[in-house]
Amino acid sequence: TILYAHTWDDRIASSSFFTAFTTLIEGVHESSRLLVKLHPHLEQKAPAVGAVLARCAGRDDVVVLRNCPLVYPFLEVADVYVGDMSAMAYDFLAWDRPMFFLNQTANTARDPMFARLFRCGTTLEPAQYARVYPIMADALATDRARHSAERAKLDAYTHAPALSPPALRAALERATAGPAPAWLGT
Repeated sequence: TILYAHTWDDRIASSSFFTAFTTLIEGVHESSRLLVKLHPHLEQKAPAVGAVLARCAGRDDVVVLRNCPLVYPFLEVADVYVGDMSAMAYDFLAWDRPMFFLNQTANTARDPMFARLFRCGTTLEPAQYARVYPIMADALATDRARHSAERAKLDAYTHAPALSPPALRAALERATAGPAPAWLGT
């Protein structure tokens, strides 16, 4: 099961949906299933989404998740994560499973190539999207050795350990102690 979680068509144009989606659905191996977790803002901002999604009609190997706020059930069943800058990638770190990042803004001023998240998996530039499945197949055997430690470090940094209510209250009081920052305009 491959989970594709893209971000929406934001100001820095980091969404891979319109450039990678067709390749992803056309190349699904017969023994695989592609779950597509649509970003809720994408449908509101891009009327072309319906036309693109029509290519999935009647297919059992591609499941498009629309208007679905749930995340963890799909992360649990996914064997592989494919995405761009979606926040779901940070949640997927905990499973320590293979991750592939579609770097939509590669080689531009907005290129996030050196983002910590991209060190947690294999990164593809738009020119490589057409070969996403062969690249994935080649990378799977060595993925854990190459990326597991980075995933664990970023997961520990991103998701703080649970605190008891009194400890959480004390941490919040420390974080908000002192005068308010000038930008608050108080």
